Amino acid sequence: MYSLVTLEFIQLDSALTEVHLVQKDIPKFDKYNNAGVIENVETGWMETIFRKISMFLGYTFQTEAEFE
Repeated sequence: MYSLVTLEFIQLDSALTEVHLVQKDIPKFDKYNNAGVIENVETGWMETIFRKISMFLGYTFQTEAEFE
């Protein structure tokens, strides 16, 4: 099973960029028929990818909910 990931980078000003991520066709169950795949994928992107990249680069990471 595969899903499609699209990343869009939007430069708001010289020091601020938004990253929009859309992932389509995420299965509801993994190959072992375990539920919770969508939640695990979302958590994985946030914690494993975006937060670690921002920490490495020294930038503040905020989700859309945290930004408001």
